[in-house]
This record gives sequence, structure tokens and C-alpha cells, in this order.
Amino acid sequence: MNARNRELLGLIPASLLVTAGFAAIFIQRSNVISNVSLTYGAVFLG
Repeated sequence: MNARNRELLGLIPASLLVTAGFAAIFIQRSNVISNVSLTYGAVFLG
């Protein structure tokens, strides 16, 4: 495994943490899980 792939693999947990944080804040502000929050999450994950 070369350095580039190792770095890419290391970015996966970081992106999951950012996604979870974004989702937690968005859900907390809206107090419900709506279609909008699910759509934003899907777009953010790509």
C-alpha cells in the first residue's frame, strides 16, 4: 500500500466523524429527522 492510498484510507474515519457531527447539529436544530436532513446527508456523503 503506497502513501497516497494510506492517506486516503485515513481520511475515511475523519469524513465519517464530520458527517456525524453535521447530522447531529442539523437534527438538533430541527428537532426532527425530516427529508431535508436526509437529503443533505446523502449529498454530503456523495
